[in-house]
Amino acid sequence: MKPVEIAEGIFNSIDVINYLKGHSEICIKDFLDDMLAESIVLPMMAGNTPANIIKTNRLRKVVDLVCEELMPDYELKRTFHIPKNGALPKLVVSQRCKKTTQKRGRPVKPLQTKVIGNDNGELIQKLHIIAEGKKGKDFCLFLVACIVAGKMVKPTYNQADSEFGDIGSRQNFNRYIDKRKYSDDEIECAKKALGLS
Repeated sequence: MKPVEIAEGIFNSIDVINYLKGHSEICIKDFLDDMLAESIVLPMMAGNTPANIIKTNRLRKVVDLVCEELMPDYELKRTFHIPKNGALPKLVVSQRCKKTTQKRGRPVKPLQTKVIGNDNGELIQKLHIIAEGKKGKDFCLFLVACIVAGKMVKPTYNQADSEFGDIGSRQNFNRYIDKRKYSDDEIECAKKALGLS
């Protein structure tokens, strides 16, 4: 059973769950990593056509269902690694940690809620590919580019942190989420990198 076959719809989530039952947690994790990596690489290699969006969504849905069924005490955290040698981005690790107790206060809304218009998660996916691993000013530049381009409303630190992980301190985020901290050329360059200009 391969991620490509799941993307094509040859196998559904029930087939995958039955296949993985009895496998060790490490085997399940490796299988999920392969499926998540395929869901990132597929639109990059073959384009963001409606057919590929369906395949990508199919893969992500199966990943979520497998985690829910076979690893109920864990939550999925996705961390991406962009190789410096120009190779394709790949998913290096999907950490699973024990679910924490519900924090007090309002739950954090996902970063996708700040995106203007319905883009099927395309902008957040591009941000993962380009801004992943960056912190502070370098990270905020790409969010500011999205805001200036009219594609996103200013997000909170918690929203960005829960989507991308280690993005630096709250203080630096609040300081550099301001477009006045960057030159017009920097913002324009970030917009081009994200395909927004």
